[in-house]
Amino acid sequence: MSKNNRRPFFYILPRTSSTSLTKYLDEAFGENNVFVHKVLQDVYEGRPVTSETKSPAIEDLKKHLQKKGDFKAFVVMAPFGVHKYVPHNNLDLITILRDPIERCMSLIRLMKRNASVNSLNKFVDDLGSNWKEKINHRDLICLRNEQSRMIGNLDEWEVRDQHLPHIEKNLSKFTHVFRFGDIKNIIAAVQEYGGLNAAEFSHLNGADITLHEQERLKQVLLKNNKIDIELYSRLLAIPQAQSPSDCREDDQANRG
Repeated sequence: MSKNNRRPFFYILPRTSSTSLTKYLDEAFGENNVFVHKVLQDVYEGRPVTSETKSPAIEDLKKHLQKKGDFKAFVVMAPFGVHKYVPHNNLDLITILRDPIERCMSLIRLMKRNASVNSLNKFVDDLGSNWKEKINHRDLICLRNEQSRMIGNLDEWEVRDQHLPHIEKNLSKFTHVFRFGDIKNIIAAVQEYGGLNAAEFSHLNGADITLHEQERLKQVLLKNNKIDIELYSRLLAIPQAQSPSDCREDDQANRG
């Protein structure tokens, strides 16, 4: 293992290529050397899920992380904070942010395509043109600033401007924050950690974002994902050749 025995811990957000990334890491490190776990539950006992939630899904993840800390790489879909349960926490945190409207559209398309799988997917499929009236439904928390909520590890139904400093503080702890589709730099980072030169993936899962419910839905999503949009805009402002962690000190100085 290179990079002073550091290991990559990918915090994966929904619809940011977890399937394609996992396949790539399995090739780069070996399938038995990559820990993969997804917490698919957004709400538990009437509250948004965080890394401190005492839900069976979060408790199961913590248990597995505590027992299986000898992996070369981690791919975890869960709110920020669960990495601290890995023994010998020699981890470098990595995540991928996606354009918020593209991400939501991709998620909606997936849910509609799998309407028979669960009641939430069926609910989305049945919405028709009623997005404006239903977007604030509790169960649609996954379509309202989900990237910010998960990185901020927030027990909040609505993410607001006052949460941004806390979200950015958590984001500053990441070694790499990549833009969705930045395949070249993701591959380069994996190789920094000793990953073999695996076959490159030509595109990331979920790239097809075309959806027939057009401008009306987009406008509703724009209104309800303002913090995610702001967070992503700040990432876009960072030169692509320079990682967010490289910019951290300058960025903090600029914010005064």
